[in-house]
Amino acid sequence: RLEQTRWLLRLLPYAIVIPYAANTAGWLMTEIGRQPWIVFGLQQTAEAISPNVTAEMVLLSLVLFTVIYGVLMAVDIFLLNKYAKDETQVESGVLPE
Repeated sequence: RLEQTRWLLRLLPYAIVIPYAANTAGWLMTEIGRQPWIVFGLQQTAEAISPNVTAEMVLLSLVLFTVIYGVLMAVDIFLLNKYAKDETQVESGVLPE
């Protein structure tokens, strides 16, 4: 019955974004909430700065991580669409190598 629900089958490849978003959002909430760069009770927030790390370095890291995850997401979507549309493997029962 699932094979006959075309709207769901067309929607499922785009659902691959959900785990990435959930993983990233959970990580951000955890790390920002507990401030892992601080030793509780021994160091103040104001003492925990990194004088050698500039705002440009932080921005570059954020952009690079975003690009890397974006490329991985695009590859996942491409592969999901490729194998979802390949009817020869369904008929033969053998996945292509």
